Amino acid sequence: MSPLEWQSLLFVPAHREKHLLSAIKLKPDAVILDLEDGVASSEKTEARACLAKHQDLLAKAKIDCIIRVNADAAEARKDVAAINFEKLAALMVPKCVDRGHLNRIVSLLGAKAVALIALIESPAALPQLTHIATAPGVCALMFGPEDYAAELGLSADAADLAVPAALLAAAAVAAKCLAIGIPGSLADFSDVKGFTANVRKARSLGFRAAAAIHPAQLDAIREGFRPTVAEVKKAKDIIAASGGKDKGARKFEGAMVDAPIVEQARRVLKQVGLG
Repeated sequence: MSPLEWQSLLFVPAHREKHLLSAIKLKPDAVILDLEDGVASSEKTEARACLAKHQDLLAKAKIDCIIRVNADAAEARKDVAAINFEKLAALMVPKCVDRGHLNRIVSLLGAKAVALIALIESPAALPQLTHIATAPGVCALMFGPEDYAAELGLSADAADLAVPAALLAAAAVAAKCLAIGIPGSLADFSDVKGFTANVRKARSLGFRAAAAIHPAQLDAIREGFRPTVAEVKKAKDIIAASGGKDKGARKFEGAMVDAPIVEQARRVLKQVGLG
């Protein structure tokens, strides 16, 4: 699957085989084997030793494998040395505030061509979003609401997170990258209703994928990014009225419809398998 087609991603600590086997049954588009925050310092060596087996399990299940490496340079070097790049869809680079963070990882890769996901977790990254999104190898930007909010002394559910999230999505779309994330907390996996609402909000900002930290959140991601019944009906009506062709600006149900609106209707129908 192309990274641009991802919608549902799931974090799994790289050394937790039981969690991984449960994740595989739920068929997310990609699993993020985590070597960073999901793994205690004392367990990182064990987690790296599990990578080969766990990458094999994902490959057999035909689920894309993403690996989140550590931000610390020395730890990241060990992470990279343990990865089977033939069974890797992308590397996630945490704490990414400028191209320097990406360049340090690229320098460890040598001649390997690897897709990169830049994880944006600090307000310091905002002025650099375009430079990060257009860096060689970057396929996606991901918003990290918990760390971002903590740095500002805010709750991760603060409404103000919609502003940086929107900036990230705009930079990603402009660079033809995937925007991953939600403008709110991932932590309370028991609040499925609230999580679904945040996914809906993310979709309205331009995000097309989100990562779960618990399997219970996967259905909320799929539901939240799915076009509503009303949106699908309107898209069908727009395409029918246009005859599938660009006829220039014209009236439709009391509003003006032109080529961009027809194209958006096509995208909506494609999302539900009708395009």
